Amino acid sequence: MQRQYVVSRMLAGMLMFCVWMLSGVEPALATIDRLEAVAGPVKCNSASKLCEVPQGGTATVRVHGFGVDACDRLEVTGSGVSASIAQRKAGLGSWLEVKIQVNSNASLGNRDIRIRYLVEVAGYDTFTVKVVSAGQVENVVPVSKSQRDLLVFIADLSKDSTKELKTLYDTIEAAAEAVATGALKDHYRKVHVVKGADATRAGFSDKLKTIAADSAVKAVDVIFVTHGLSQSVYFSDGGVGINRVKDDIVNKLSASHRAKLRVLFSTACYGSTHLSGWLQAGFKVASGSKLIYADSAVSFPVFVTSWSSGNTFAKVVADANKSDPLDAQDNIAKQVLKRNDVDSTRVISGKGDITIATLLQ
Repeated sequence: MQRQYVVSRMLAGMLMFCVWMLSGVEPALATIDRLEAVAGPVKCNSASKLCEVPQGGTATVRVHGFGVDACDRLEVTGSGVSASIAQRKAGLGSWLEVKIQVNSNASLGNRDIRIRYLVEVAGYDTFTVKVVSAGQVENVVPVSKSQRDLLVFIADLSKDSTKELKTLYDTIEAAAEAVATGALKDHYRKVHVVKGADATRAGFSDKLKTIAADSAVKAVDVIFVTHGLSQSVYFSDGGVGINRVKDDIVNKLSASHRAKLRVLFSTACYGSTHLSGWLQAGFKVASGSKLIYADSAVSFPVFVTSWSSGNTFAKVVADANKSDPLDAQDNIAKQVLKRNDVDSTRVISGKGDITIATLLQ
């Protein structure tokens, strides 16, 4: 398989070389698509192909990109930093894991990590390690599939609604469950669904307690599908202020169980006003809309797909926000609802660098 990729890279390089010869333009070298922080004190920025690692730190970075698994050796420019191949994956979605070690007395600044190949008609690939002072970067802790559970909590949105709205809300609830479980069931140890009459205020905190109490679980994520107003959310048994929801969680879950709460993605309207409550309850990062949330039909599938792909929570929310570039869903909602307080733009609070496979400590 590795030989096939070497051959593919040779052919690609020959084609690029021909284009270069004909056009006079230098051929592109990079095949790196994304950098992923896997373990240790490290923070990655895929856009700039840069990873920050502190003095004295040892970290693992996964380099995603076509053909990078065919790496023959690694080279590091400068001193005080070493890099070695940890493991690799060939085929569709190929990647290369690189172990980076920074000496405690390494000078601050950038070092290039060169990914070299046996045949380099198209050149080698490069990403940058920026050495920063100790304590500036949080520690990335791997969380495997067997250590993470997801709670999909869907309140009865159609309660006390007109016949027309009931049909709409029933459809939204069914779609949220189907999309979430379909896209994420293979990425979690277990997906728990609480919905309808069971999706009460007490039912929410009780379920969080049950999941977090499982010794196999290291991280608990929540997709929270319900109505919301400024500073309040709705359960199947009525609305309540976000601070009271926070108090329910704090009072029912022990400190060690609350430490397992990781990510909360909310589709409630005015979800941005709930963020401080979610963080105070124990979640490491949460997201919510600025005003009325109306674009779920297009943004929610993008969110779950991006999250399952291993992107950071900040990138996942950004992807969801870009899913309707013309704001068509929000504009339609403004006309139908005859009000202007519609803005599905999601904001986040907390540790946005968390991915589905990591915790930050």
